[in-house]
This record gives sequence, C-alpha cells and structure tokens, in this order.
Amino acid sequence: MTEKIDLYKSLKQEYAAPKKPRLVQTTDALFLAITGRGAPGGEGFQESVAALYAVAYTVKMTRKADGLQDYVICKLETEWWGDDAETALTDQPRAEWNYRLQIRTPDCVDEAEPARAAAALIDKGKSPRVRDVVFHRVAAHQRGQLLHVGPYDAEGDAFEQIRAMIEGEGLTAAGHPREIYLNDPRRTAPEKLKTILCMPVAG
Repeated sequence: MTEKIDLYKSLKQEYAAPKKPRLVQTTDALFLAITGRGAPGGEGFQESVAALYAVAYTVKMTRKADGLQDYVICKLETEWWGDDAETALTDQPRAEWNYRLQIRTPDCVDEAEPARAAAALIDKGKSPRVRDVVFHRVAAHQRGQLLHVGPYDAEGDAFEQIRAMIEGEGLTAAGHPREIYLNDPRRTAPEKLKTILCMPVAG
C-alpha cells in the first residue's frame, strides 16, 4: 500500500518555528485557496473557511474512494493585505481586510478535481462559495517566521519582531503577512492558540 502523503510532516523544516524569529527557505507549493474580504472571524470569513474545507475533504475522499494517492489534509493558512499598501494593515478597518485562505495540497491532485468536488457539493445543497475554491501556486521563497502563542489580536508585536530580524540581516520584508494555524480556535483557549507567523523576504 502506498504511504499516505503528509506535507506538514515531510516539510517540517518549513513549518518548524521557534518563539524567536528565524529565516526559512520554502519550496514551490500548491494550495487549494479561496479569496475574500472582511474581518477575521466574521460571517463571510467563516463561510469561506467552510467552503475551503468542504472542497479539500471532498477531493481527498473522492481520490481515496477511487484508489488514488491518499494524503493528510494540511494546516489552514491565511494571507492578509489591505487596499492601502502604504498603511499598516492593523491601521486599516478590519471589515476592509482582504484575505486568501489556503490549504497546501500534494502535486498529485489534478487541476480539474476542485471543480468536480464543488459541483458535487452544490448538488448536495452546499454554499455556492465552494465554486470559488481554486488552485493557487506559490513559488519557493525566503521568509521570516516565528511561533506565536496567544490570541490572534496580539500578533502585532510578533510581526514587528520578524520585520526587525529581516532588516537586521540586511534584507527587506516584502509581500503579504501569513498565518499558519496549528490548533482550532473553537476548541482552544485564546491564550493557548499556536500560530506560525510569516513575512516574505524580497527576492
């Protein structure tokens, strides 16, 4: 039997993060992704999360039923940005934040599979948002990251630590900040939430 793919485990060097910022080199990555706009945790955000997971699990289970390569669903990640690139994201209204929710997916998944999964989910009466889940590819790059333990709204200082580390290395932070969620906020106390915070470095 072919061993189940576990990207989080096999790419541990990309997801290992101490509480002090460090530079990490990532590899090319394929994601299932959905974009949206609105405050973190808001109704639209939650609908997007549900749609992404619905497609991700439908693709996985359909492949398993068809005898194709099985894999572990990876961690949820979110990329954030505002409309005003000159203003810190936290200084812009949360209702106007843009996001891309992502789940890293093995390259063996075919480009047509998300659309087939969405069609099957629509037939079952699921939200039309499942049609907005698409492939998103991210090229290998260097980034600064650390492990943040605590509430999401207390991440500001941690991101500043990452930026300071990047600049201390003579590099420049560029691109959108990213969160990688290691536990479920519905089942975890805010002070125990674990999130890998990432900031890309200019190429």
